[in-house]
Amino acid sequence: MGTTCGFRIYSLNPFKEIVNSELFPIESQTSFVGGISQVAVLYQTQIVTLAGVATNDKLSHKAVLFKLNKQILIFDCHQKKQLHERTFTIAILNLLMVRDRLIVVTESNVCVYNIINNFSIEQEIKTFANPYAICAINSDDKAFLLATLGKTKGTLRVDEYKSKFTTVIKVFENSIQNISISQSVI
Repeated sequence: MGTTCGFRIYSLNPFKEIVNSELFPIESQTSFVGGISQVAVLYQTQIVTLAGVATNDKLSHKAVLFKLNKQILIFDCHQKKQLHERTFTIAILNLLMVRDRLIVVTESNVCVYNIINNFSIEQEIKTFANPYAICAINSDDKAFLLATLGKTKGTLRVDEYKSKFTTVIKVFENSIQNISISQSVI
């Protein structure tokens, strides 16, 4: 969960806070605009991807990129060190992490990065205008599915990465506003 001065990670079973990282001093919190807008946690680890870091006028140009949601940081909470960073030309609307992949969603693209292979880009998917950052993933030992908007209004694109299969489905006449993938489809 992103906050105005950092982020928190919770365990659900049992429900408890496992990480509370304040990246900015609490006393200067009132001078910050924004905060951490996106947090993605790599499954059962303390590796997180962050976008949209709060800033004020005294911070560097690099911090301004965070404020504009144009830069991500991949951070190891256990070792308290940054592992990687990447800058984008447009705002980051959603982050997803699964096993060995990081998915970054912008209004017109979905970028899939290979975490194990030095965060190299595995695929860039052009989409129809996606202001709601629509993207869903599902992964197990048998398959990795990614679903997002297709290139035209009302279409859904589904990629299955292990078999390298892609399909585009016309699902609706109007714009799609939400999707999800059930574990039973794999």
